[in-house]
Amino acid sequence: MAHMLALFGNVVLWASYAFAMLCLVLLVYAVSQGGAREVATWVVMISLCTAALVIGSLIRYILGGKRKA
Repeated sequence: MAHMLALFGNVVLWASYAFAMLCLVLLVYAVSQGGAREVATWVVMISLCTAALVIGSLIRYILGGKRKA
């Protein structure tokens, strides 16, 4: 069971990486189309990327079983 949870944690982490990359690609696309000039757009997209990575890492840490009791 612990092995399955650890694998699920890895899947969540990689999914968060994929989501963060999607946000960055959308931001780069918006810049190339002449948009994303406002600071708010940058802040929202970068915070989404950061949140995805932090949540993915946290879930992997919790499910990984590498915590001390």
